Amino acid sequence: MASDLILRPPHERTAQFRDADDYDVWCEQKIVGRVFRPSAGVPADTSWMWSITTWPTPATAPQPHRGYGATREEAMAAFAKSWGGDG
Repeated sequence: MASDLILRPPHERTAQFRDADDYDVWCEQKIVGRVFRPSAGVPADTSWMWSITTWPTPATAPQPHRGYGATREEAMAAFAKSWGGDG
């Protein structure tokens, strides 16, 4: 299931929230989370944040459902691990 995750620019958000370092995470044609670089307040070694924003039911909510990575790739790998149930 984690292999079905796709990063896409946030075309649906208003221009106020669009950023080159901000992506929606899609699975099966639905937005299920975000991977983005927060604007402030994050240590350099954790400069990317990931967050799972939806899941089928509360009982299947992955844990953890948010975290940080030093790179976009690390943040996405952590997202995928949690989304896949290995977290």
